[in-house]
Amino acid sequence: MANPAEQWALHSAQQDMLQAEVEQQPLIGPLEVGFEGLRGKLSGAAPGFLNGLKAIEKRGYKGMRTVRGDGNCFFRGFMFRLIEKLVVEKNEGERKRLAQFMKDSLDILVSAQYELIGVETFQELMVELFEDDIPRMSTTEDVVNLFSNKGESEHIVWYSRILCAAYLKLNADRFLPFLSEQYLTMEDFCSREVEPQGKECEQLQIIALSEILQISVSIEYLSSASTEESEPVVLGPESAAMMIHFIYRPGHYDVLYFKDS
Repeated sequence: MANPAEQWALHSAQQDMLQAEVEQQPLIGPLEVGFEGLRGKLSGAAPGFLNGLKAIEKRGYKGMRTVRGDGNCFFRGFMFRLIEKLVVEKNEGERKRLAQFMKDSLDILVSAQYELIGVETFQELMVELFEDDIPRMSTTEDVVNLFSNKGESEHIVWYSRILCAAYLKLNADRFLPFLSEQYLTMEDFCSREVEPQGKECEQLQIIALSEILQISVSIEYLSSASTEESEPVVLGPESAAMMIHFIYRPGHYDVLYFKDS
């Protein structure tokens, strides 16, 4: 039997290998038409996963776009698809609304006790992305290129995390009952689970981000308990003018596309 030092060295080596594999994945992958690739990945999984995939295929999705599985997949996928939809669908009303929101977002962050000096540069990038008809981007390829730039992609992800955390803090009375006992305050939860890069996203964060941005989210869950009758979970404001679709496997989100999108 390996001694503790050997066990730790083995664990560290395995973690390094997993991290290297993750870093080989593109931040935003190509649009995959159909689900044969995913079906192949699920071939050795419990039957529920394939049954859930059959349910998804019945709903008229044309395919999916993978997102790097580095713990930022939901935030990155959400912001990528939001900007892509604005570019492709040319939704002028939503673009103007979000541009104004990003301009006003510093006030929200300050009210949640964030310091301007720590967030202003990131906010300027977000404003630039949404105002003036998104001048840097006119095609999906432009948006893919933006999110393939690790620096800018990470900045967008981080700012969306901070917006999410601010919303949770400003609505702490509403959300605190849903926290486990290990978190004493909402500030504690946000500092440990929301603000740091690489922290996986759960329903609490999804609800907060969708509500602060007024964009609804539909999630198709794949698990060992899925059936051919499984339905998506819709989160966020019912009155939202835009919806972003995800497919979820344990610990990971990818973006879904309908046939007409």
